[in-house]
Amino acid sequence: MDEKNSPEEPLLWTVSEAARQLAVCPRTVSRLVAENILPSVKFGRAIRVPKQAVLDWVEAQTRYNWGC
Repeated sequence: MDEKNSPEEPLLWTVSEAARQLAVCPRTVSRLVAENILPSVKFGRAIRVPKQAVLDWVEAQTRYNWGC
């Protein structure tokens, strides 16, 4: 099976899961979501962050910082 579509790895992360992956506190992820810096999906009051959005954001930040 394709690694991107692995059934063990969810497509959406909770704010806490995204924070753990980024090694930051959940409040930081919540702020990025609130400022529309990091895309999110809402299910009622629950906020989920797409895994691919986090990976894309990190890659964009890395490329941006290389140019400094």
